[in-house]
Amino acid sequence: MPAFLSPEAVKFWKMYAPELEKRKLLDELSQPLFVVLCEQTATVWALEEILRRDGILIPGRGGRQVQHPAFRELLASQKLCLSLMKEFQMTPASRSRAGIPADAEPEDEFFKLLDGGKNAPDTKKEE
Repeated sequence: MPAFLSPEAVKFWKMYAPELEKRKLLDELSQPLFVVLCEQTATVWALEEILRRDGILIPGRGGRQVQHPAFRELLASQKLCLSLMKEFQMTPASRSRAGIPADAEPEDEFFKLLDGGKNAPDTKKEE
């Protein structure tokens, strides 16, 4: 992991890099692209926090409600993140194109997280 990553990007790196490395999707050549994904994800998180705090609409000139400038930036950052996630097979469609069946049992927590928990084992205790 590069030392220059922001703290939020480090969190993303620690969550996903080990599994991507295990699956041979993250190596020395793809690391710069993954760094961009980590930092863009951190940007998305920061922009979402700004919008939660301020709202999507803010007072503009003359008191008129206008779209928060952070909203446009959020959409652009989300679009870039989605594009980069596809490169690392981090979306259901990109995994499908890679030949990973959608209904396959997840092998680990990584796929459970990516699949939104739909394939996670039932953890309810029987009574």
